[in-house]
Amino acid sequence: MSTLGAPIHFTWLRFAKNVLIQIAVIGALEVFWYTRERALTTADVAVVLVVAWINASMAVTWRNLRQQELSGELSLEDYRADPQAYLRGSKLHRRITVWGGVGVGVVCVVVSMML
Repeated sequence: MSTLGAPIHFTWLRFAKNVLIQIAVIGALEVFWYTRERALTTADVAVVLVVAWINASMAVTWRNLRQQELSGELSLEDYRADPQAYLRGSKLHRRITVWGGVGVGVVCVVVSMML
């Protein structure tokens, strides 16, 4: 329960369910791509790395929202009015997430060009 006596919205179980759904979808795509090409390509690795990066970044945002909810700083009414604003995080966090993902993609491209 949060300090407001309401049930906690940002539970780690809820986050884990979201990540497991993503893993199932991406895993099915990876298996399909592997059976079609009979090889693990750099693009396959890049997809996995970018999804892992996005989920790690989302875990930081989720932790912050959870802490705000437990301390009473987060109003669920405000969150429900514009959830994307809360889930995107601060401007710095968004920049780190986007440019980190781009960096992972660029590294994968560079590595594939060297092979």
